[in-house]
Amino acid sequence: MTKKKKWIGLEKGVRKGAMTPGKASMDKRKRNILVSYEIKGFWEGKFTYNDIEYDTIDVPDAGQMTETGAPMIPQEGLYVAIPMNANVKGVEVRSKEERNLKGKYHLLPAPVATVEGEEDQYLPDPKIYESDENFPGRYVDIVGEEIIDETKVVHLMVFLCQYKPMSRNVKMLESIELVVSYTETKEKLRKRERITEEVKDLVLNWENVGPTDEGDSNE
Repeated sequence: MTKKKKWIGLEKGVRKGAMTPGKASMDKRKRNILVSYEIKGFWEGKFTYNDIEYDTIDVPDAGQMTETGAPMIPQEGLYVAIPMNANVKGVEVRSKEERNLKGKYHLLPAPVATVEGEEDQYLPDPKIYESDENFPGRYVDIVGEEIIDETKVVHLMVFLCQYKPMSRNVKMLESIELVVSYTETKEKLRKRERITEEVKDLVLNWENVGPTDEGDSNE
């Protein structure tokens, strides 16, 4: 059972449900991309399962971790455009700002996969919940590279809080800057006629690799 959610603003005067889209800018000479992301606030809720009350944290427009039995911490997937002839080397955290939330949080675990028609079961993984190590213990993963309507992107997953299950402490991310580094092959970049609306909606820095992919740094 879910109870009414409460909005927690991380800045004074922030309206309920406020969100800030991520930003990215490419430095073709250095072959890297600076990615920034901010959180204005989150929804705090309660959820009861088998007479145990859990806490939930929802960030506007973000998803949640779905690993069975793991705390459902908020996470955000970001698509960052890279040149068509690029291969991503890695991603590093350049800077971040965090806030220790007041109070104790018993975060809801992700449900066990069930067949259609069955009720979800929320069973905490003891390996995680009986530990006091920060979970997930990292801030970003590279999900992979893919092509969206002829635009090559790297898909990043940013974890928006760190959770200590035994002490029930949450450290919330307020802002983060990431640096994505890449290498380039000598493959000739083909021209594209247009950038689709889907790319403009999904990809942070679509204009950096715009329809002609100009600015080949291999010259």
